Amino acid sequence: MIRTKYKRAIIGVEKKLGFLYVPSIGQELMPSETTNIPVLLDGEKQQLFKYNKDHKRVYGLTSWYKKNKIEVGTV
Repeated sequence: MIRTKYKRAIIGVEKKLGFLYVPSIGQELMPSETTNIPVLLDGEKQQLFKYNKDHKRVYGLTSWYKKNKIEVGTV
Protein backbone atom coordinates (compact mmCIF):
# COMPACT_ATOMS: atom_id res chain seq x y z
CA MET A 1 0.00 0.00 0.00
CA ILE A 2 1.28 3.46 -0.93
CA ARG A 3 1.02 6.05 1.84
CA THR A 4 1.10 9.66 0.80
CA LYS A 5 0.88 12.72 2.99
CA TYR A 6 -1.23 15.36 1.36
CA LYS A 7 -1.82 18.96 2.48
CA ARG A 8 -3.91 21.80 1.09
CA ALA A 9 -6.14 24.65 2.28
CA ILE A 10 -9.84 23.85 2.72
CA ILE A 11 -12.27 25.99 0.72
CA GLY A 12 -15.81 26.94 1.79
CA VAL A 13 -17.76 24.43 -0.27
CA GLU A 14 -15.57 21.56 0.99
CA LYS A 15 -16.24 22.49 4.60
CA LYS A 16 -19.96 23.01 4.00
CA LEU A 17 -20.47 19.71 2.14
CA GLY A 18 -17.83 17.63 3.95
CA PHE A 19 -15.56 16.59 1.11
CA LEU A 20 -11.97 17.06 -0.02
CA TYR A 21 -11.16 17.84 -3.65
CA VAL A 22 -8.10 16.06 -5.01
CA PRO A 23 -6.24 18.37 -7.43
CA SER A 24 -4.38 17.08 -10.47
CA ILE A 25 -1.10 16.58 -8.59
CA GLY A 26 -2.76 13.92 -6.41
CA GLN A 27 -5.13 12.33 -8.91
CA GLU A 28 -2.54 9.92 -10.29
CA LEU A 29 -2.49 8.25 -6.85
CA MET A 30 -6.26 7.81 -6.74
CA PRO A 31 -8.28 4.84 -8.04
CA SER A 32 -9.48 4.85 -11.63
CA GLU A 33 -13.03 4.13 -10.48
CA THR A 34 -15.45 5.36 -7.81
CA THR A 35 -14.79 3.28 -4.71
CA ASN A 36 -14.04 3.36 -0.99
CA ILE A 37 -10.46 4.23 -0.10
CA PRO A 38 -8.50 3.95 3.16
CA VAL A 39 -7.71 7.36 4.68
CA LEU A 40 -5.66 8.21 7.75
CA LEU A 41 -6.62 11.55 9.29
CA ASP A 42 -4.75 13.27 12.14
CA GLY A 43 -5.95 11.95 15.47
CA GLU A 44 -8.00 9.10 13.97
CA LYS A 45 -7.62 5.45 13.07
CA GLN A 46 -7.59 4.56 9.39
CA GLN A 47 -11.11 4.72 7.92
CA LEU A 48 -12.76 4.07 4.58
CA PHE A 49 -14.15 7.06 2.71
CA LYS A 50 -15.87 7.23 -0.66
CA TYR A 51 -13.77 8.57 -3.54
CA ASN A 52 -15.70 9.77 -6.60
CA LYS A 53 -13.51 9.59 -9.70
CA ASP A 54 -15.76 11.86 -11.78
CA HIS A 55 -15.69 14.74 -9.30
CA LYS A 56 -12.20 13.95 -7.92
CA ARG A 57 -13.52 14.18 -4.35
CA VAL A 58 -13.23 12.23 -1.12
CA TYR A 59 -16.58 12.31 0.72
CA GLY A 60 -17.53 11.73 4.35
CA LEU A 61 -15.43 14.31 6.17
CA THR A 62 -18.19 16.43 7.75
CA SER A 63 -17.90 15.02 11.28
CA TRP A 64 -14.08 15.17 11.20
CA TYR A 65 -14.18 18.78 10.01
CA LYS A 66 -16.54 19.68 12.88
CA LYS A 67 -14.65 17.70 15.52
CA ASN A 68 -11.37 19.35 14.55
CA LYS A 69 -12.86 22.84 14.10
CA ILE A 70 -11.73 22.99 10.48
CA GLU A 71 -12.37 26.41 8.99
CA VAL A 72 -12.00 27.79 5.48
CA GLY A 73 -8.27 28.17 4.85
CA THR A 74 -7.23 25.47 7.32
CA VAL A 75 -4.34 23.43 5.93
